[in-house]
Amino acid sequence: MTDSDTTTPTSFTLTRTLRAPRALVWRAWTDPALTARWWHPAEVEVEPDSVAIDLREGGQYAYTMTVDGERWPTAGTYLEIREPELLRFTWRGPEDADEIAPLVTVQLEEAGADRTLMVFTLERRVPAEPGEDEDVQDGWRSALDEVLVPLLGELSGDTGRGRPRIVLEQLVSADGFAAEPDGGMRFVEAVSFEDLDRTDEHQMEFVATVDAIVLGRVTYEMFSSYWPTADPEHDRLAGPINALPKLVVSETLSSAPWGEDEARIVRGGVDGLREAIAPFARVVVWGSLSLSRALLAAELVDTIRLRTVPTFVGEGLGFTPPTREPLVGRLGEQWRYSTGHVTTEYHLRD
Repeated sequence: MTDSDTTTPTSFTLTRTLRAPRALVWRAWTDPALTARWWHPAEVEVEPDSVAIDLREGGQYAYTMTVDGERWPTAGTYLEIREPELLRFTWRGPEDADEIAPLVTVQLEEAGADRTLMVFTLERRVPAEPGEDEDVQDGWRSALDEVLVPLLGELSGDTGRGRPRIVLEQLVSADGFAAEPDGGMRFVEAVSFEDLDRTDEHQMEFVATVDAIVLGRVTYEMFSSYWPTADPEHDRLAGPINALPKLVVSETLSSAPWGEDEARIVRGGVDGLREAIAPFARVVVWGSLSLSRALLAAELVDTIRLRTVPTFVGEGLGFTPPTREPLVGRLGEQWRYSTGHVTTEYHLRD
């Protein structure tokens, strides 16, 4: 279906065919970490900490946009939710009444392989001020076309290759080792993450961009002993990590419990993993040194994300395979923290 904009005296409808699977588009509308990245027109920002979503019928949502130092709080109530196909909610200022607020309806239909037809309708129940309708329509059009579409492209890895994006994230010492000679990671604990709030915020934003976690056996055993019982009040990452699908690449495990749930065991190494991650748009591989080397050797990694700890160990284990030619990465984003920790992204593919 062709993209279109239609207008009536009391409503407007924006119809878009998005190059992303419907599940991902649904997440973009309902996951606070993602909505904070696009619930605004271009040249406007949303305060990340202002986004709150209580995703149930009768639940509330809220966010605050900022432009030129001016704040624009926005809120509403969810009236109808049918995952993953329909959202209906009010859209208003925080002090306005739901009964007279505009109604927004978002309909999502599958439109072929990794494509979603989205129909966005805003309906007024009381007349708008002169010119207000045009401003609101322009704002939503900008949010959808200039902010959401690029975000979905980033999250889905829509490069025409027909496979998910793989992000390899490693904790490394300042001299480049991912583990000590005995496989330990005492270098990580040697320096406290005192800047924890900023670190967690950036990790939460990152985890919101992936839809599955891939682990090797050793890393799985370490993670599964901690994360299923971690308190989300003290470790904010516990919620999303426990909620995401988990795949464990192992030839020896017979089961992979994760609290009351079960991670999926993947046999066959890289070839088996290639098939297992096919339904996903973007996955993260954490730790798992042998698996990391195999994925890099197979040229399947799109992005390397290094979380560098300001410690030096002198010798240890690496996560890259031997190579005749240097593996060249393009510098992406980088975050620095007061403790000396640095997170750096290197893109191996455009």
